[in-house]
Formats: sequence, C-alpha cells, structure tokens
Amino acid sequence: MSVRRLYQILKESRAIYFVLILATMGVGIGIGTLLDRSVVAGRDEAAQLSVSSQAGTPLSLSTGFSEVAKKVEQAVVNINTEQRVRIADRRQGPPGFEDFFERFFGQEVPHDFVQRSLGSGVIVDSNGYILTNNHVVEKATQINVKLKDGTVYRNVKVAGSDELSDLAILKIQPKGSLPAARLGDSDKLKVGDWVVAIGSPFGLEHTVTAGIISATSRPFPTTETFQANVLQTDAAINPGNSGGPLVNLSGEVIGINTAIFTQTQQFAGVGFAIPSRTVEMVYNQIVTAGGVSRGWLGISMQPLTPELAQWRKAEGRKGVLVSDAQEGSPAEKAGLRSRDIILKFDGQDVENTTDLQTKVTNTKPGETVKLTIFRDGSEKTISVVLAERKLEQQMRRGGRFRLDEEEEQPPEKKEIGITVEPITPAMARQMGLKSSEGALVVQVTQGSVADDAGLERNDVVVQINDKPVKDPEDLVSAIRRLPSGEVVVLEVLTLNPGTRDFSKRYIGFTKP
Repeated sequence: MSVRRLYQILKESRAIYFVLILATMGVGIGIGTLLDRSVVAGRDEAAQLSVSSQAGTPLSLSTGFSEVAKKVEQAVVNINTEQRVRIADRRQGPPGFEDFFERFFGQEVPHDFVQRSLGSGVIVDSNGYILTNNHVVEKATQINVKLKDGTVYRNVKVAGSDELSDLAILKIQPKGSLPAARLGDSDKLKVGDWVVAIGSPFGLEHTVTAGIISATSRPFPTTETFQANVLQTDAAINPGNSGGPLVNLSGEVIGINTAIFTQTQQFAGVGFAIPSRTVEMVYNQIVTAGGVSRGWLGISMQPLTPELAQWRKAEGRKGVLVSDAQEGSPAEKAGLRSRDIILKFDGQDVENTTDLQTKVTNTKPGETVKLTIFRDGSEKTISVVLAERKLEQQMRRGGRFRLDEEEEQPPEKKEIGITVEPITPAMARQMGLKSSEGALVVQVTQGSVADDAGLERNDVVVQINDKPVKDPEDLVSAIRRLPSGEVVVLEVLTLNPGTRDFSKRYIGFTKP
C-alpha cells in the first residue's frame, strides 16, 4: 500500500468520526432539551394556547332550549291588570281661611287613580282557560289578556281562584281552538334537572330564561297562615314573570312561577314555582266544583329535632312530632296522640311539617288514609278519615300572646338563657289558662340555646322531661340537677291570638 493511499483512508476516517461526533452531540442536545422541558413543565409553567379555526359542534342542549321555547311560547300570555285605588288629599284653603274651608268643605277630598301591573299566564285548555297567580289578579278591577299573536281580550273574568296555593284561572272566549300547554309531573323532578321559565318580566313579553331545579320541596309561605311546598329554581324570574310557566325539556309545564327571594327587588338566583301536582289538584276542583276543598287532620305538629328524637327513642328516623290532637278532630277520633311521631302518610315518607301539611291538604275530604306512626318504641299504622279544612282551621296558626311586662330581670339560668316567673291567678284569667300552675317565660336571651330551640316569650312551661312544672322553682331546680350534655325537653303551652285558645308543643335542646 502506498503512502498516498494510506493518507486518503485516514482522511476519510477522520471525516466519518467528525460526522459521528456531531451526530452524537446533536442527540445529546436534543435529549437535554427534552429533559429540560419536562422539568420546566413540572414547575407549572403554562403551555401556550391556540384558537381552533374550526367551530365546535353545538350541544344538543341548546337545540333543546329552542325547541321547548318554540313549543310552549304560543300558549304563554301577557296579563295587564288595572286597579282603581281611592285616596284622599287634604284640601287647602287660602291663607287665613283654612278653618272656613275645613268647616264647610271638609278636610279631605277623595279621588280615584288607576294602578296598573303586569303578569303572565299560560293557556292549559284550548277552549280558553288560563292559569296564573292569584296575586296577579285578586284586586284587579279590569284584566286584559294578550296572546302571542297579538290578540287582546279585555275585561277578562276570573273563573276561580285559591288564595292558599296562589293560583287563579281566567276564562277568555276565543273564536277558535287555542294552543294549550301540557302539564308534566313535578313529582318526577330531581335536583339539577334543566327547566325553562317563560313570561313577561318588566313587560318584556315572551322572555325565555333557563336554569335548573335547585330544590324540589321548599317550604314557602303563600299566605300569613299557610305554607306550601314549592319548587326552587335559578332560572331568572323577575317582576312580570308571576303566573308564567316553568317548563321541563320535554315542553311540559311542571310549575307556575310565583315568587322570588331577593333583597334588591331584582332576581338574585332564587325563584319559586307552584308544583304541577298542586296545580292539577286546584285547577280540577275549581273547574268542576267552583272551589277547592282540602283535607284536614287536626293536629299541632313540629319538626323532629335530634333532641326530640332522642327523647322519644326514635333516633335516625324522619317524620314530624305530634304536639297535640285537637278535640273532635279526625286525628283524635283515629287515636292519634300527643308525642306520636308520624313517619308516613299513605305509604309516602313524611319529610317535614310542610310536607305533611301539603300531603293532607292535597287529599280530598272524606278519604281514608293510613298513617304510619312511631309510639313507645315501635311502629304502628292507624287509619284516619280526613275532614274538610275550614277557614277557622286555616287561621289557627299564628304568633304568641304577649303580656305587658315591667322591666325584665336577668335570666335565672344564663347558660340556658331564659327568665321565668310565677303565674298569678289574675294572669291565668287574663291569658285564659285553666290553672296557674307552670312557669311563664318572660325573657329569652337572644342567641341562647333556648332561643335556638324555639322557646319564646310568654310560652308557659308545664313539663320538663315528662315531669310536671308547678312553678318556676320546679323548672329551675330540674334544669340545675341535669348534667351537661343531657337532653332537655320542655312541654309548653302557646296562646293562639286569633282563637285565644292554647296549643301544645315541645321544645328540645341539649344542656350546655
């Protein structure tokens, strides 16, 4: 081999080695970069975002909302009401002649003005029957109804109304068949189900809003003396929506919008609707009988708190505690007693006092129902024939009878937070008590355990843990003897201001 040939081979080898070295360095740099990036990513450094040039596929939910609106809005109406209100203006005479004008012309001049308001409604019968809220039309002197197609019906008459459910039925005389909405089953609703509200908020006709069911059984006072279970939703409801439908995604009316909870007079995410099951019961009775008849059981009841459940040895159970069974009531005739716990109504669980009240009032008078109760450590079933709930029964609920007391003394037992005093014979006569035995509550410290448990001023304590209380000393000494952590159950009498008779209830708390 020549020297020149050897030199050429070495030269080519160096080139190959150089290429291999460069390749090795490149691989090393690449691996190092990848490792470095993985470490940086582990330090929560955000990656860059890019906007897709292709539009995403719309959710079917959007189509569902539009289909529901299209299906139902033809049956939604705008309601315009007028109410004539009489006010009196003070008559002003010329300076120096005020007494003369007052003597001969009177001091005040009455005159009328027209107050207008807006609401909504929904056609539920093609012959012209419209559902709305009672509070939308109850004081109106003129009612005008405007349909989706612009047709206006003036001087519309109220076919029937029900104050307790806040429902009213209007009747118009259409020339032909009208589009009517169909009722769905509110009992099948679940929290989180989508719903649509349609109405005329602030006069903006056929406004559609969407939301979910926030609660399916929310106690709500429809009058000062009556509570009903209503649906709660976060679908926007504003003034003017009252009486409009709350609709599920099948296009069925599952509620009638009735109220909102707000501190600003505007929607704050909490709206209420009357369930379609209640609507069905009220509507059918009004159109067939001209009014609503409700079942009546005849008990005073209260929530079953953990303390009261422990007292009755009913821990872990849901229901309501019977405070008293009214004399001559269906409950008394069936054998229901004070301290019984009602667990079920005709096979359905009783969730709370409002739930039981709703179940009873939605049952026709004269029907026989079965109550599952818990008494003395065991369950039993009794049959009750419900009577009709009269106005006097509806008005039995109320506040407390208050005496005019002198300056109150410090509480006898600060840890409980109540002040009690003896009941004199004169006080017993004034309050209508049968005897002067017991301890009169004259003060309840705000924020105390007694206050939290619901004890109120002018309650009369007659028992503590099943033992009679003859005077305040009995009560105070009994509480002082109990160890900390012991359950205290007070039997108290409360005077109903409307009827001036006493109802019995139980207050339970744990001694701190």
